[in-house]
Amino acid sequence: MIDEIRGRADAGDWAAQRELPGLLITHGLFDELRDRAEDGDPSSARLWIKFLELLDRTEDLRAWGSQGAGALSRVLAKHGRLDDLRALAAESQHAMPALVGMLVARDHVDEVRLLADAGHAPAIGALPQLLADHGLVDELRARATAGDFRSRRLLVDHLVRHSEVSEDSEVSEDSEDSEVSELRTLTEDRYATEQLITVLVDTGDLDAATDIARAGARPGFAYRRIRERLASLLAKQGLEAELRQRLAAGEEEARDGLITLLYNQRRVDDLRAVDGELARIRVIDLLGVLGRAEELRALAEAGDSRARRELVDLHVSLGQESELAALADSGNGYAASKLAEILATRDEDALRARADAGDDTAARKLDHLLHTQGRHESLRARAEAGDTYAASFLAATIPDDDTLRARAKAGDLTALHQWMDRLAKRQDIDQFRDLDHDHARQRFGWLLSAMGREDELRARAEADIPFAADAWTDHLAEAGRDDELRDFVDRTGRGQWRLAEVLLERGLFTELADRARQGDRHARSKLRFHLDPPVDDNPENRIRPSS
Repeated sequence: MIDEIRGRADAGDWAAQRELPGLLITHGLFDELRDRAEDGDPSSARLWIKFLELLDRTEDLRAWGSQGAGALSRVLAKHGRLDDLRALAAESQHAMPALVGMLVARDHVDEVRLLADAGHAPAIGALPQLLADHGLVDELRARATAGDFRSRRLLVDHLVRHSEVSEDSEVSEDSEDSEVSELRTLTEDRYATEQLITVLVDTGDLDAATDIARAGARPGFAYRRIRERLASLLAKQGLEAELRQRLAAGEEEARDGLITLLYNQRRVDDLRAVDGELARIRVIDLLGVLGRAEELRALAEAGDSRARRELVDLHVSLGQESELAALADSGNGYAASKLAEILATRDEDALRARADAGDDTAARKLDHLLHTQGRHESLRARAEAGDTYAASFLAATIPDDDTLRARAKAGDLTALHQWMDRLAKRQDIDQFRDLDHDHARQRFGWLLSAMGREDELRARAEADIPFAADAWTDHLAEAGRDDELRDFVDRTGRGQWRLAEVLLERGLFTELADRARQGDRHARSKLRFHLDPPVDDNPENRIRPSS
């Protein structure tokens, strides 16, 4: 396959050129990958530079000039070489993100500020948060005033966090704290407007919050979130006239506010007059709250599914079992389900009567009740009488040891797994060991590991009993016993996939690369998926690629 891809790549096939570098790693052809990169192939160069970065090869990366500067900067940052990173950033902008990240991590505010003022984008992006973290609010304010969006948002967040308006006091512009006053000066900003509304609502000053929302909802400035906040505030304060006026003017958000107001005031007839699906839903909800069963029944009979459910819930809340039974008998499945739930807790005889009369929902509920209570003879009687649900529950009942063991030995996989579960729970090693099936051998290794029976697990792995090596290498890896894992793999040639996985998890990339060069296909696979993951990459694939 690789020869075909190589030929197509050399002939100019772009897809093959993109695929070939990863295949070269999979086949351990690192020298060819390097040669193609040095000959100018961009896909090979990209992967080769990532490979050099993985191995911390700073001098090799430096030889790639600006093309390798980004990778080199990350290696320098990883090793804390700040002076070298500064020098590199002076030569190449590709190193600037790593430099700024390192400066931020070390709280070098002055240096980040200088880089930001010099126009370096990573520093411009990082400085506002750094200023906020260090409490440099005056500088944050100055940058916000100068038009920096990030600074303005962080300034608003700071003002909100430090607002100290008492929840018990009525707020006026004269009595409120300086942070709230400053927030008022920023209300040309939508984010600041919404945060100020939240602060005022939290302190109970709905009038002031409503005034701010009105200003924010004015033509030319409004956006939907503020109109929604205004509608909610108007509803809370019962300002129906303004809601209707805004709805008439085309503010659709006012409709939700009006619906909320009418619902809260229990005005079901006025709510019916409001257009829209939400109004229809709230009318039905309100009919249920008000206990108006006949109106719900009329809507249900006209085909309204929500009214049908609401009517059932009303009967449930009132304990009206006869009404529920009537609905269930008329084909209302939700009513049948609710009735069966009630009868299962209070009146098993009535539940049985409905089941025997042909109510499938009642039959399922009764059979489930018998199953959970372990009443297998009653289940068997119903099954023999033709109840298919009872037969299903009876089939799912776990048999005694002798029956289960016999089924497992006869090849019933479901029975085998149930038997293994039972033996594992009992830690019955002797019977588990005698099971003659690959599924059992695989799970037996895990059981030995979980029970700490290392000597037997090691002996089985050394004897190359199927699946034992997997369990033993897993055991060593999870215990962090990497040297023993290496020794076992190098002596037996088994467990290479687990060792490669461990090397990748531990960040031991040089050893992983060495093993890949020596022909370890598992090391090559792990390395390839780490360096060149699929487009729709699950990060787990970088550690555990499919083979």
